[in-house]
Amino acid sequence: MALSGALKKLLVCVVIVTKAAETTDPAIENGFPPLWGEIPGDLGAFRQENNHAVIDPWMYRDRMGMYKSILNATDKYFAILGLNETDNVMWGLPLQSAWQFVTGRLADPSKTTNCGYESGDPYCESPSSWWACMNYFLSVVPFLAAGESGIFKNWQDETQILPPEEFSSDFCFTYASCYSSFSLLMDKWKLYFKKLMSTTSVSDVPSAVDQLLHYLWAAHETSIDSALPRCNNRLLFLPEPEADFAEDFAAAVHFLGATHFGSDYQNIKQFQANLPPRMLRDNDVCPLILDFTPKQNTVCAMLKMLRALNTSSGGSLLDLWKQAMCSPEGRQICQATLESMFGGKIYTLPELLELLEPHNGTNECTTGP
Repeated sequence: MALSGALKKLLVCVVIVTKAAETTDPAIENGFPPLWGEIPGDLGAFRQENNHAVIDPWMYRDRMGMYKSILNATDKYFAILGLNETDNVMWGLPLQSAWQFVTGRLADPSKTTNCGYESGDPYCESPSSWWACMNYFLSVVPFLAAGESGIFKNWQDETQILPPEEFSSDFCFTYASCYSSFSLLMDKWKLYFKKLMSTTSVSDVPSAVDQLLHYLWAAHETSIDSALPRCNNRLLFLPEPEADFAEDFAAAVHFLGATHFGSDYQNIKQFQANLPPRMLRDNDVCPLILDFTPKQNTVCAMLKMLRALNTSSGGSLLDLWKQAMCSPEGRQICQATLESMFGGKIYTLPELLELLEPHNGTNECTTGP
């Protein structure tokens, strides 16, 4: 099946876009996410009660502090590979969280509170936000898994994760409660950290990083799948174009993850500079949003196209896409296809299936990259 006529017409508009001017990532402030110098970087830097850390993941500084603590504790494993701090593949998560923060996606979309707004507490992250809900499963969950895996030298089982005032039943707050509700998810994150902790010096550094990306993206994708049933009721608070974009974004994670998309600092910084710089409004239609750059319009439209093509195939496009990852040639084809899509190339479903077909054998990838 092909795309609907209306969507096709919108996507065709992308081809008239000329080369865009360079855009900068709004989530980057002096090279780092906002207030990075004030963010806690280890457990001892969080608020302490009775000699254990108290973390409020509904405040920007504390949520970012969990990321910064993981980065600081894991940089040494990338140093073993001869890499520097910005090569840490966990950078993708705090940069994405910062992009969501500066574009207003973590504020209360229902506007029944002033959480996340200048009129209230601009550093508040609302449990009513779809983005904040989804991001919880990519911040608190890996943080707890990292602690359980032995990443932190001074990990305390009594570390307290504060619940939100609303929707607390959608979340877990200790490793034990998270494992009880999301055992597969916790196992995926623990496996990533265990693989990271077993890092040794190797001659083929790109292959070693690719191996880590395999396990990281497996955990990331499982976080998305676990979060969607808990968070999707919040889509009702969003304007329809923003709700659609949110679903497009979540669906794209599986396509990106299958290619082991690089989630180091530089790669994510470059990628998200072309993401929407604000929430989409009721009359916004990608790729025709006047205050977006051409590249931002293109990426917004391509994410929509990718989900539409997968939906029209009954999900088989993603299945074939993942199967193609079993061969180096297939992975190269998919990486090049993503790059060309984000560059403005329009594909039909038959064209994508034709690209993937030669790289889909009978064997499944079961042991990683």
